[in-house]
Amino acid sequence: MGNFASRCVSGGAGARRPPLVIGPDGRPVSVEEAMTAAELMIEAPGHVVARAADVAKERRVRAMAADEPLLAGEVYLLVHACRAGARLGDSEVEAIGRLAVSGGKKEVRRAAGPAARGSSRKR
Repeated sequence: MGNFASRCVSGGAGARRPPLVIGPDGRPVSVEEAMTAAELMIEAPGHVVARAADVAKERRVRAMAADEPLLAGEVYLLVHACRAGARLGDSEVEAIGRLAVSGGKKEVRRAAGPAARGSSRKR
């Protein structure tokens, strides 16, 4: 009985999102929840998997070990193998940092100023 109740609660509204993997073209890559870095690298030959949070913190692309699982709610980058170990520029690190913090959610930006508020001024 206890296992049934915990399974029902875990799949509810508070359930964690699956891992988010961003491909080299900037588009999300569909992955299963219980996937390892090796399985993803097999599907994308010539690429390595890196944690977005680690890349943003270290300013360097560090490839994950092949046997590491992709964790729910985490953001990962699928990077060309030739970029593994490479240092990143400021703009790249800033963009990856925003992605890692937001968890892949799109930011809603609101313009400021009278034009954004819809004020109509007669001239």
